[in-house]
Amino acid sequence: MRRLLLLLALLGTFAAQAQRTPRAAEMSRAAAATDWLTAHLWVREATGNNDGPFIDALCAEGHVAKRSAWCGLTQRKVQVTLKLPIPNGAAKAANWFLDRGRAVPRDSIRKGLCAGIFSPARGEIGHITRVAEVVPPLRKGRPPRGAYCIGGNEGTGRNAGIHRNLYPLSSIYALSNWLH
Repeated sequence: MRRLLLLLALLGTFAAQAQRTPRAAEMSRAAAATDWLTAHLWVREATGNNDGPFIDALCAEGHVAKRSAWCGLTQRKVQVTLKLPIPNGAAKAANWFLDRGRAVPRDSIRKGLCAGIFSPARGEIGHITRVAEVVPPLRKGRPPRGAYCIGGNEGTGRNAGIHRNLYPLSSIYALSNWLH
């Protein structure tokens, strides 16, 4: 009986370790993704028209026309650099949220997830950014207040570039996990 209990305890320990490993790997990839984006906070558009050497290179790598919206291309570059999967049509922000297997409920927001911002003019997700830091709730038991996110094609004019911005949770329309 003792051996059986010991065996069950060991199996429970191994199972717990096996469950923690994918989560730890995901957290490591989340840190790497946000570190890459943070290292590129210097990127700005040359004329405010979705252009500039870095942005033109993103468009060429993503096989889209120059001066295309590049928020999705920025996230694509992160994924390619980290050897992670990318969605079909990664240049379009909405395509990052079509795979239901990668959808994450908004109350499960965490570092490294892709955040979709809804565009009323387009009637769909029109911008993608990545969660860098979750803003905790004011009171215990409440949902997070929002998140600091880093993404490309943020801002307007010559100031548009890769920026870190605060998005209230109400502005984040969808979340997806492309870290595995």
